Amino acid sequence: MQFNQFADRLTHPQYPQLARFDEFTHDMMVEINEKGIKTLVVDLQYNSGGNSMLGDVLLSWLYPHKDTKQYGADVRVSELLCAHYPQYREYTIDGNPLEMGKIYDCMSFDHNKEYKIDYSAPQDPAKCVFNFDNDKIFKGNVIFIQGKDSFSSATLLLTLARDNGIGIIVGETSGGRPSHYGDILYCTLPNTGTIATVSHKHFVRPNREQVADEYLVPDVVIDLNNPDKDLVWEWIINNYGANRNAQTRQRSDDDSYLWDTIYRPSMDN
Repeated sequence: MQFNQFADRLTHPQYPQLARFDEFTHDMMVEINEKGIKTLVVDLQYNSGGNSMLGDVLLSWLYPHKDTKQYGADVRVSELLCAHYPQYREYTIDGNPLEMGKIYDCMSFDHNKEYKIDYSAPQDPAKCVFNFDNDKIFKGNVIFIQGKDSFSSATLLLTLARDNGIGIIVGETSGGRPSHYGDILYCTLPNTGTIATVSHKHFVRPNREQVADEYLVPDVVIDLNNPDKDLVWEWIINNYGANRNAQTRQRSDDDSYLWDTIYRPSMDN
């Protein structure tokens, strides 16, 4: 699965030519089951991000959704935050209003603690549809390819996979950090009138014991920027292919395959 961007016609309605990702994923999993495919490779080395909801859709086919440990978010409450998001003035924790200047775990807000997903209710087809059927979860090998250019939502997906024990990661150390700051607020500096931004959220990986990790290190480190651009695929085939003892092909500097698989699809989209 070549996954170059977290975008589909639902998350990016300005691109109606894109398919629905949930439909694509469903069809892919049906084909995997029909053909008895034992190994799924998700190539994220060229993925700079997008809407992380699509990553959650994919993971729902690889691990029970209700058992998946999700990202958390710590937020600092301020007047600037409330100016952008007035609803924070109404939020409570244990029945008490939030205090200015204090940092909170968003999941500790009363309305988040009470939120429950009804897995038996029909899903809204106007939104991303998840797989809630555990019998349809892919039970084979899952391999994620990570590159230095895997950022944002790609890093979120890879971190969720790592912290939930889904598959393995091969390739290079991540360019983005598993836990990171985001969700910016805008303000105008009083003396210069310069418009500045500041983050008010810290997105925290499921495994909070590893929050300090600056980058996501793959299980198997493979240099993706080498003369033989298919080196990572050779490793996958040799370790997971039907003929694990197959001879490694001769090294080639030919990168013409990038036009059909990477550059042209990106230009078309």
